Amino acid sequence: MITIKPSNSLGKYQKVWKAFLLFNKDKNPYLNKISAYKGRNLNLYAYDGKEIVGGLMGYIKFNWLYIDVLHVDERMRGQDIGSSLIAEAEKFVKENKLTGMYVNTFDFQAKPFYEKCGFEACGCIENMPPESKMWILKKEIINV
Repeated sequence: MITIKPSNSLGKYQKVWKAFLLFNKDKNPYLNKISAYKGRNLNLYAYDGKEIVGGLMGYIKFNWLYIDVLHVDERMRGQDIGSSLIAEAEKFVKENKLTGMYVNTFDFQAKPFYEKCGFEACGCIENMPPESKMWILKKEIINV
């Protein structure tokens, strides 16, 4: 009989993760590279003097930079800090010959900002959170 139980055990997590990797590695040649799953983090911070007023945190997954968090203090918005963080992330993408960047954002957050930075919507989940939408946006980078 199958039972399902929750656990935050690192050992159990690693066991399932390794099985997942083994299953997928033969499905696509790129998936043989461990970096397809585990990449470097990118953490950028914007300072006003010594005070952190914003930041961008992300990581590489499947040769794309996933932007996990991008935040600029409300009192500092409108000063191109967010755009500067995105520009630095784009430099990182180019230097590392990544395919591009992607991000999730809610309709009450920053979709127009990302579009202004050259991202395009490629997906939407309705009612996530309830009565809102979560947008998936991407920006492919041409590496010259």
